[in-house]
Amino acid sequence: MTDLSSPHQKGLDAQTHNRPARRSKPSGVNLVVLALLGLGLVALAVWFYASKQTPKGTVVYARQDIPTGSIIQIESLEERQLDTNKIPKDALTSAQTAVGDYSRGMLSAKPQPLTGIRKGQLITWRYVTTADGVPVNITPSVVYATKDIAAGYYIAKDAVEQKAMEVEKIPSTIYELDAKTAADSFARKAIKKGEMISRGLLGPDFRALTVFYAIKDIPAGTVIRKDALRIEEIKPGNDDAVRLAELMSKHWKVQWKSNTDIKEGQMIRWNDVAME
Repeated sequence: MTDLSSPHQKGLDAQTHNRPARRSKPSGVNLVVLALLGLGLVALAVWFYASKQTPKGTVVYARQDIPTGSIIQIESLEERQLDTNKIPKDALTSAQTAVGDYSRGMLSAKPQPLTGIRKGQLITWRYVTTADGVPVNITPSVVYATKDIAAGYYIAKDAVEQKAMEVEKIPSTIYELDAKTAADSFARKAIKKGEMISRGLLGPDFRALTVFYAIKDIPAGTVIRKDALRIEEIKPGNDDAVRLAELMSKHWKVQWKSNTDIKEGQMIRWNDVAME
């Protein structure tokens, strides 16, 4: 059959056949969906970043049911990390605090109308009382240095003070600490006046190799006081002095006397002291 199409028409048909198909433009609805997905991803990234930056604090949860009036045992508790902005102001921040001798005796579950403390419950001070039934009211606090304390030196009572502070404002690195404990320790690092003190700044820490040095002359036969010593973390090589320092730290209630004259700056070794 004869093709009656004109050459011009054939050319147009060829161009149409070879021309790539046009892509349809995204509709307005598709653009909105894509924009919402993008915003969602951005919001998720911001939330994830913020969650990583939020300071954490320690709280105490009940590992099991604690009946009303029963003595709280350490096995009944567990410590968890929680964002500080989610921690109630009266939350327990240490499991040991709840089971230890506090003020007027062992703490027990505060009587409740129907039940005691339930498994999985975050424990606050309103759920506990002393064994004689006196409620406990603890205000979160931090310990400050009232003067500069040189690295290694004994921390005197007048060098620290305890101040109440809202739990949301307490840095996550500042663990629960009282002034009495801080004032019976040594400074592992230099502490500036006005600085908040954490347990990490206190020594001796015998996970590191720690020894005692005399900061003044100690005559033979003298009872050795903590404020006559300083601590120093050293490299391996004086294991006997490290063991002695650890023993002395664990038994300060026992009097330690100098066997010989100990000079200022001298490392304390076994033949320098005797336990009474």
